[in-house]
Amino acid sequence: FVATKNYDIFLQVLKESKKHSPDMPVIMMTGYGEESNYNDSMRFGASGFISKPFHIDEVIASVEKAFKSNKIP
Repeated sequence: FVATKNYDIFLQVLKESKKHSPDMPVIMMTGYGEESNYNDSMRFGASGFISKPFHIDEVIASVEKAFKSNKIP
């Protein structure tokens, strides 16, 4: 794997995380808010995507959604 941009490293971590724990929710938080990053994150299994600058309510909503959709106790 060769990262062609900084965000590629985070996508690789996402892919490896999902490979080892496919049911684990992963919310991507980034300063690289391009649409392609969102699309790639969701395609590789992210539960959510938050781009900086973000509001705390957005973070809380994403975490709550991840817990509900993955049925985490």
